[in-house]
Amino acid sequence: MDIKYPYPFSDFLSGLSFLSIDFAGFECSGLNLYDKVIILSITPLLLSFFIIIIGVLRVIIKMKNMTNIMIRNNNNNNNMNMNESFSYIFDQHIKTLLILSYLVLPPILMIQFQALDCIELSSTDKSRYSRSDTSLNCHSNKHNLFII
Repeated sequence: MDIKYPYPFSDFLSGLSFLSIDFAGFECSGLNLYDKVIILSITPLLLSFFIIIIGVLRVIIKMKNMTNIMIRNNNNNNNMNMNESFSYIFDQHIKTLLILSYLVLPPILMIQFQALDCIELSSTDKSRYSRSDTSLNCHSNKHNLFII
């Protein structure tokens, strides 16, 4: 894409280039650019869901362990420890989700914007094609559906 990003953002993107999620070899799989964008956009959502599930499981296990300790000791003073433990687990998972979003969002947005970048290949023909995948016509129904 021929977009020039401002100084801080361009340095940030170049620093995150090692996180490029294009490891799946989409060029050899027969998938087009739109499929690639959809798959790469869903991947962080699935990772976030996995992080949330792990957090819920940790809370359930911690609650079970704390309840067993309270029953054994016949002590209700552990409620504060339980609340602190839940808060600590919650904080860990929120931080992980934030780090995931900050690291993964910029490269995915670049790929999404590249999929929307269209060019004219011929001055006589007014058809526009995707700059990243010239087999995709930007006037097709598939492209219009992708934009929505």
